[in-house]
Amino acid sequence: MTSRIRSWGTRNLSYMGRVTLINSVLLAIHTYWAQIFILPKKLLKDIEATCKSFLWKGTQEASGPGLVAWEFICRPKSAGGLGFRNIQQ
Repeated sequence: MTSRIRSWGTRNLSYMGRVTLINSVLLAIHTYWAQIFILPKKLLKDIEATCKSFLWKGTQEASGPGLVAWEFICRPKSAGGLGFRNIQQ
């Protein structure tokens, strides 16, 4: 996951471009591994933190709070969110 974010970080992606990559690639990787193994809560928190920092900063390193609460981001698109799955539930 981190190598993909590093390669994407070199591109000038918009927020919606990052949203698309998170939904279609990063969360798909998580879903694949979660079907095979029971992932520890610490790993789920790290994956979520990586997704948050990539969404807001375009990099892997997190610094500061996000612009919108993550609970709102994880809402369905019809409810005003971005349609991310909440991986900790």
